Amino acid sequence: MIKFFRRIRKSQLLQGKVSKYLLYAMGEIALVMVGILLALQVNNWNENKKAYESSKEYLNEILKDLEENSDLIGKGIYSCDEFMQNEVWALQLTEYVPDQADSLWIALGGHFVFFTISDRTFQKLQNSGNTRLVGFDDIEDKLTHYFIKSKDRYDSFQEWDKFMTLEGQDYMKDLDERLEISNYRMDFYAREASPREFPLGQDPVQQVIILIDFAESPRGRNHFKYNYMRHERARGFLKEMKTETDALITEINNALTEAD
Repeated sequence: MIKFFRRIRKSQLLQGKVSKYLLYAMGEIALVMVGILLALQVNNWNENKKAYESSKEYLNEILKDLEENSDLIGKGIYSCDEFMQNEVWALQLTEYVPDQADSLWIALGGHFVFFTISDRTFQKLQNSGNTRLVGFDDIEDKLTHYFIKSKDRYDSFQEWDKFMTLEGQDYMKDLDERLEISNYRMDFYAREASPREFPLGQDPVQQVIILIDFAESPRGRNHFKYNYMRHERARGFLKEMKTETDALITEINNALTEAD
């Protein structure tokens, strides 16, 4: 087409028809511009398609992270429920009998209930230099909120939980001065992985008496209450976090289904 216009322009110029020459010259320029624009449009379309497919791959990986988070948060909620059940049992009684010694040790425990939130893929996306999820703008905003603001709140709450747990273990200093660690406690703290049993140098009956005296004291009952309040607060926060996590999982699944 361009060669055709060039031949016409040359003919018009030789015939002295300058105005027609200029007209055909402008037509040739217009064709060149249209060609360039079409090439750019095709190139942009290809780039957008690549970015869209890359975004889908990122979303599939983020989905795995979120499902892992949901599972771990669910385990944290379950742990809170178990701890609170033991603490409620202890607080509903004001006196204890020797047969309840093992249950008292369980109620006096209460470990960390938080797990680390996985944000591997989100960080990978941030470090890639291209932080956009092309074609998924709404989800992108929600993921940014989740992995930055919500995760910051989660991490802060996790630090609070650790601090309060360690603060609450001060009672062990008093008990350790008076109680030798039993084989039951060794198994309990080692998650039943303690390989050996050792003879006690302290009368087991005396151990139970000391434990019950502590559990019935104001300090012992306050410890049960602090643990209960900590676990109740943690459970509420974890439930909120799980709701947000599960909502994102559902939204991403729906978006990926529509994209296929």
